[in-house]
Amino acid sequence: MKNTKNIFIMVLSGAYNLGDELILTSEIAWLENRFPEAKITIATYDEKSFLGDQEKYYFLSFFPNNIKKFPFQNLKYFFQTIWTIWKSDLIVIGGGGIFFDNEPGISFQKNLFEWKLRLFFARLFRKKVIFMGISLEVKKPENQEKLAKIFRKDDLILVRDARSAEILEKFQISATNLYDSVFLMPPKNLVKKSKIHTVGISLRDGFLTPYHVEILSNFVEVLSKNHKKIIFLSHSIFPSESHNDIHFVKKIFGEKYEVTLSMNETLDKYQEIDVMISMRLHATILAAQNNIPVMMIPYGPKTFSLSKILEIEPFMIAGENFSLESMLHKFSYLEHNFEKMQEKIHTKYRDIHQNFLQKLEKIDMMEP
Repeated sequence: MKNTKNIFIMVLSGAYNLGDELILTSEIAWLENRFPEAKITIATYDEKSFLGDQEKYYFLSFFPNNIKKFPFQNLKYFFQTIWTIWKSDLIVIGGGGIFFDNEPGISFQKNLFEWKLRLFFARLFRKKVIFMGISLEVKKPENQEKLAKIFRKDDLILVRDARSAEILEKFQISATNLYDSVFLMPPKNLVKKSKIHTVGISLRDGFLTPYHVEILSNFVEVLSKNHKKIIFLSHSIFPSESHNDIHFVKKIFGEKYEVTLSMNETLDKYQEIDVMISMRLHATILAAQNNIPVMMIPYGPKTFSLSKILEIEPFMIAGENFSLESMLHKFSYLEHNFEKMQEKIHTKYRDIHQNFLQKLEKIDMMEP
């Protein structure tokens, strides 16, 4: 560990996604504690999206990055990436869902090619590679097989859910199942609230049918009529409308409710929230970190897995439970057991955080 002087970290940062930026800052804080003398270089699509101290680190643009519009700049990014990998002692990739074939409008083949290209130089220069807190959001067997080929036996692979470990096991690839990197953030002190005044809601586009939207709209309207303040928490503020929570919420609800307009505003608003209605994985983790009971709308394996980890499965809104009656019933239970549920989510998050740190401490990051 003492010989680790340069670390190159590649999270899918720079797209104004709060979850990805929190993964990055959480991992950096942990790496700095583990390797206090190391210099950290961050790959990003836009360093302005970074939530930490920008003056403290060196930023390098991902390659490719809008290559059709900026071909010559991308040539520079390409050679800078090669140089950075060559001089690094440790390459950290992830976490989060960096490999996927279930995102609307995003090509798995393109995603895989870009990571193969980056890893080619790490292999060429015989660098230690750590996949940290990743998940494999890959459904098709043929894609799973293609993805498995990018890993090597001497890679340290830390996944954040059991399904990802199972996918790799099919191809005789060893992985350690831990947690999402945002669980590295320490829990907030528990100061119990007596009543529910403010309800936070975090949605994401591409996974709700018109039927689900109608039920959700009716549920929000009932809460509002019962004098609950509604705040929609934007986790993705990417300029593209298809990845912009503000646009998605206003398309459904108009200007009727408060919507956060920046990642920092979203983080600040968690201090006001009493109960969370969440689709997004990192909105759910942030709620737990802030001792906020959660009703979760899972949309894929990673969110179903998280509900199990946090033991909030009875408060999932999915399948036959996605009805106005069921949602109101679950909310009523949280309201009548509010103090107990705050204590429960606080204890669960604290235990996960401590367990995560203990397991990481036992792992030799530089072992060949």
